[in-house]
Amino acid sequence: MKNAIRSEWIKLRTARSNLVLLVLSAAVPVVFTILITATVRSSDVEDQDRFSLLLAGVTIGYLLMAVLGVLIIGQEFRHTTIRVTFTAEPRRTRVMAAKALVVAATALVVGVIATVFSYAIGNAIMTSRGLDVTLAGSTQARAIVGSVLLFALYGLVGLGGGSIIRATAGAITLVVVWPLIVESIINGLLPKIGKWLPFNAGSQLTSTDATINSSEALTPRAGGLVFLLFALVLLVIGTALVSRRDA
Repeated sequence: MKNAIRSEWIKLRTARSNLVLLVLSAAVPVVFTILITATVRSSDVEDQDRFSLLLAGVTIGYLLMAVLGVLIIGQEFRHTTIRVTFTAEPRRTRVMAAKALVVAATALVVGVIATVFSYAIGNAIMTSRGLDVTLAGSTQARAIVGSVLLFALYGLVGLGGGSIIRATAGAITLVVVWPLIVESIINGLLPKIGKWLPFNAGSQLTSTDATINSSEALTPRAGGLVFLLFALVLLVIGTALVSRRDA
């Protein structure tokens, strides 16, 4: 297993497109937060909304991490290098497990960088402008941890989706369009159903609303669990298909 993990790590860090995505996933959220917190007017946001501005750009990081997850498996199918991988390690389940571990670990590191720097710099900017973003209790800490976890979960969703849909462009389109457009529309029209959709549910991990309406949104713990189960289901289905299909 160690050799499989080492091999996947080498492939991830030596592909230029992967490195570009990693840098963008860490940097874009921070830049976006700086722009938002430096330009927003205090009269435009309520006290409860100020904290969300500090993590306003992390959604972009999540999506870029999902794209990375797709590319980790999609590029190998596209360039047929997956045959070499399976020749070196015939146990395809082990290969998928190694990919999942590498993606999750890498995404967690990127998530820590993007989230912590976004929060720290955004908080400093807001504080210098006289806008307090402190929330009662441990709400902020939980939301920050939730944001980091979402980086890993989006990466795993991308890996699972890319394993199921071999066409890289199609898989990337799905993991980007579905949460941004499809789930947003469904949630707007049918909130009781929309709250159970995986990406909407997962977004609750960064929620700081202490008075959540149970008819419109899940609790952070329940939402995170739904999204985790969704990622695991995709990985299980993807692994099963990869094991049965021709390379």
